[in-house]
Amino acid sequence: MDRFSIVLMLLLFIDPKSLLQVSGILSIGMSAILLFIENNPKQRFSKIRQSLEISLLVSPFLLYFFFEFPLLGGLLTSVMAPLFTSVFLPLCIGSIGLTVIGWQNNSLTFVLETLISFIEKGISYTKNFSFITGQPNLIFVVICLIVSLLSYQVKHRKFFFIPLVLLMVQNAFSLDTSVSFVDVGQGDSIVIQMPFKKDVYVVDTGGKLNFLKEDWQEREIRANAEFTLMPFLKGEGVRKIKGLVLTHGDVDHMG
Repeated sequence: MDRFSIVLMLLLFIDPKSLLQVSGILSIGMSAILLFIENNPKQRFSKIRQSLEISLLVSPFLLYFFFEFPLLGGLLTSVMAPLFTSVFLPLCIGSIGLTVIGWQNNSLTFVLETLISFIEKGISYTKNFSFITGQPNLIFVVICLIVSLLSYQVKHRKFFFIPLVLLMVQNAFSLDTSVSFVDVGQGDSIVIQMPFKKDVYVVDTGGKLNFLKEDWQEREIRANAEFTLMPFLKGEGVRKIKGLVLTHGDVDHMG
């Protein structure tokens, strides 16, 4: 903990906004949680079990920022960890060394980029194996982290996952009936939710108006709903909608 505190202090001295960035919070939070984990086990099954435990312990961060829990996270961690240790890390060090001495386009960098691209494509097939939970209350996240870590360190730690499971399913038991006007920029989108998320209706989806452009001005764009409506639904813990109503055909209402 002393060494962790020193590193954190130096990090905040260099970049005071580290704890205001998602990447910084995830990196620092994961590092802190790893300090509570037992030494790296030797047996293969124990390593998989430990990876699953780490995935559960870090899940409050994932739920709060990404509104979902990756079901294959622990398994993928146990599979990928040896690959990073024995392949990625040596390639990175070698590539950086060659770059420093002036050999920019070296073969190690090419191999590393190819391997990363291959791994990214493989992992992209697992994106559907996630459980959408919605965004939990920040106070509940902090309490869950503390209780789970304390439970993990006591003798009967097999129950440490119970607070995490409760945090994952809390949104599913919401008794509220709500009508939300989603900020989609140009256009409209309304989300109507019944208690327990039993019935969810969406009226219009928003969209982005496109004006005539020269060929050189054209660029690949993603649907506006990927940055507005979809994150809102995930944040509410909605996994399925019962009905979609499009009021008219303008692109800023059905784009």
